[in-house]
Amino acid sequence: MLISLEIHDNKAKPFLEFLNSLDFVKIEKTELDNDEHIQLLNERLAEYESNPGDSERLKDVLAELKNKYGF
Repeated sequence: MLISLEIHDNKAKPFLEFLNSLDFVKIEKTELDNDEHIQLLNERLAEYESNPGDSERLKDVLAELKNKYGF
């Protein structure tokens, strides 16, 4: 599964440090041009629309992280 997150600059460093501490998370930095971004977002939107229930667990996890780490 591939998930994209938008994180405010002042929260990015501690959040990335936390994610790096998880053995099942792989962080990859990529540079995409606008057309590639649009294509990638469209693919992810299509995936979400075909599996909308998958996002409920993500919402729970993000809420837990926000409460625990202030993200």
